[in-house]
Amino acid sequence: MKKSNWLTHRTLIGVVALLTAFAYLPGLWGDFEFDDAPNILDNEALRISTLGWQDLVNATLSGSSGPLGRPLSMLTFALNYYVAGFDPVYFKLTNVLIHLLCGAAVYFLAFQVLRAAQGPARDGAIAQAQWLGAVIASVWLVHPLNLTSVLYVVQRMTSLSAGFSFLAVGLYVLGRRKLLQGESQRGLLLIFLALVPVCALGALSKENALLSPFLMLAAELVFFRFATGNPAIGKRLAAAVAILAMLAFAGLALNADRIASYVTSAYLFREFSLSERLLTQPRVLLFYLQLMVIPSTSQMGIHHDDFVLSTGLFDPPSTVIAIFVLAATVVAAMLLSRRLPVLAFGILWYLIGHSMEASFIALEMVHEHRNYLPGFGPIFVVTYYLLRSENQLFTERLKKVIAVALIGILATVTFVRSLQWSEIVSHAAIEVRNHPDSLRANYQMGRLYFKLFANEPRANFYSESERHFRHAMTLSKISVFSHIGLIQLAYKARVEPDPQWTADLIARLMKVDWEPNMVAVNSLVICQVQHYCRLSDADIVSILEAALKNPNGRPKTLGSANSMLGNYYALKMADLQKAQEYMRAAIEIEPLRHEYRMDFVGMLMAANKLDDAERQLAEARKIDRYGIHRKQIESEAERIAFIRKQLEAPK
Repeated sequence: MKKSNWLTHRTLIGVVALLTAFAYLPGLWGDFEFDDAPNILDNEALRISTLGWQDLVNATLSGSSGPLGRPLSMLTFALNYYVAGFDPVYFKLTNVLIHLLCGAAVYFLAFQVLRAAQGPARDGAIAQAQWLGAVIASVWLVHPLNLTSVLYVVQRMTSLSAGFSFLAVGLYVLGRRKLLQGESQRGLLLIFLALVPVCALGALSKENALLSPFLMLAAELVFFRFATGNPAIGKRLAAAVAILAMLAFAGLALNADRIASYVTSAYLFREFSLSERLLTQPRVLLFYLQLMVIPSTSQMGIHHDDFVLSTGLFDPPSTVIAIFVLAATVVAAMLLSRRLPVLAFGILWYLIGHSMEASFIALEMVHEHRNYLPGFGPIFVVTYYLLRSENQLFTERLKKVIAVALIGILATVTFVRSLQWSEIVSHAAIEVRNHPDSLRANYQMGRLYFKLFANEPRANFYSESERHFRHAMTLSKISVFSHIGLIQLAYKARVEPDPQWTADLIARLMKVDWEPNMVAVNSLVICQVQHYCRLSDADIVSILEAALKNPNGRPKTLGSANSMLGNYYALKMADLQKAQEYMRAAIEIEPLRHEYRMDFVGMLMAANKLDDAERQLAEARKIDRYGIHRKQIESEAERIAFIRKQLEAPK
């Protein structure tokens, strides 16, 4: 490799770190988005005022996303609140800092993989690995496809998880290199650190980090093939992989019925089927690659629910083409793993990285943040083959010019996207312009115009809000958000809503159990109890009972509907007997939901049923194993004691 020292790898990394921070600077002034509200803003446990152990435990265990609750991510959100409240600037600034740390992990991983790919040491090998690793990390840092993992606050879960995955695989590759060099103890220690604590931290941020061992296996099969400086260790390593694989398959086999039941039930609440998801995902993966190569801001966005579904192999025709292309890449990765190991590794990394969220799991079809981890693969491959020293098409100086130009172009696009995210109304308008048939984009635009109308009742704000709500209503067969938005908008304008909206709302709740719908229904109930909505009590009861009549209703929805009915009867209709019946039903359906039991305790106290209230508190103490709700439980116990004392006092 010829010397060209005008731009070293250290200088590049330092300059690109500053460039990345600058590119994201405008977006820091944007607002919270989409899933930020249910996961962060509406989570009372995150509102910590001290760094006491109990407050931190409460916040850490307050997550409801994924099977593990993502406690490490939740803890960071709580610490953000402790420092600056719910100021989005500091949440987004923290995400930018995490992104920069992830960039360092990407450099570490790229350097280790490049050293593994180089094989026996040769002159200039370390310098080339340092330079290429710096370019790979730089391209990854400034790539606009990663923006939603940074400025979309809740996707800190994704960035933290991916950061630990990059570190874990990098440590594994370093450990394997040490084993090849005969440093058995150090190599095994690094592998242990990669597989256990680092993977665990990643999984506690988001479950995608559980893919890390499979990414390590890809590196093993492509670069090492279980070769070590000590043949005995190599055999043990191969045996360990075989045992882990058998345990994984055994786990899947033993839980086959539960998995099948989950898959069957989960798709009852989606607007696409399992077959449609599996047919569409190959096109989605190629769409992601297109955005990586040609990062068009008009095709990007936080909402991609307008992505056309594949309903058959030839509908659309690109379905069968995408399946063929992906199958061909898998075959190519297997056949070329010896001749072109970097290409094979990049292909496997991309496909394994997407294997969880592009699988049979009933997730939404498309989200850009899903590329934060897998995107390393294509970036690694393209950068390597374009700029490696063996490529004689360009001089070393020209390669550096190409690298700088590529980084500059990508950073500029990221800066433009960051500007778009800097103000929520203009951002929402851009989302609607780029995705005119997106339910979420139109609903969000309708809500923003609703808020503008609430602050300043201008006719154009009302008409724009209504227009977007009405269009959003036509884009979904299961969502009731737009129906409720229209009802609330009408009452805010002091006009009667169309009765058909309520009728259609009831019909949808009775037919489809889509969990987010209950969030919208709850906002309507709150509006009815505390604010300006004036539906009849019979309408509200009919809406909530529709959810109870749904034959496919899940426990969470049924519990929520019963709880809302209980609170509505207590607060709006002053019927404590009916209220208690519905709250008792909610608790029977979801006995671990603390808030239901506390609401029930309040109703029992209001009815002077103090013995029953104390029994419910006793159950609450049993369920509260970690003492998360201890303060509230003891506060309610003191209230009961006070009421009892008042009742027993001589008149």
